[in-house]
Amino acid sequence: ERRKGEGGGEQKSSSVTSEILQAAKGRKMMHLCIFPEGTTTNGEQILKFRSGGFVPLLPVAPFVFKFEGYRRGIDFDPHYTTVGAVGFAFGLMSQPSIGLSVEYLPVQYPLDGETPRDYANRIQTLVAKASSLPVVSQTYADKKALEDVISDGHLTYPALYEIQRVSLDRKNVK
Repeated sequence: ERRKGEGGGEQKSSSVTSEILQAAKGRKMMHLCIFPEGTTTNGEQILKFRSGGFVPLLPVAPFVFKFEGYRRGIDFDPHYTTVGAVGFAFGLMSQPSIGLSVEYLPVQYPLDGETPRDYANRIQTLVAKASSLPVVSQTYADKKALEDVISDGHLTYPALYEIQRVSLDRKNVK
């Protein structure tokens, strides 16, 4: 079952993890696609991976999506960050083209004694290296709080992009 736009927090996470475990027990799960950040981001960093999808400690086939040719501030942002569904659909349809590449990484297996959290962190590191993006400590809850600030009109997108850019520049200097 595909879950879309369900921001139910920890209670929802626990429910989804239980469903994943049930499917893994019965081996009904041949292929399962999860997005372990729990959301989408602006394509400039990777949020902390949630560990629920790694609880069964089964092999993982990670992959990286990359939007090709996207120019921030000029083109519509295809990353589906903080815009509503209607605005997102309109923005996508107003672009002449949007390039997307998918890089499939080698299948990873849990290591002996590895916890789901350690497994998630290891896969996150692999994805970050393949995408050349920094890992940040922010989570899905942080993103939802940011969306509230933006929707309330307390922060504009240009200001947000500048804050992110300065933050990333400071990280790269250290």
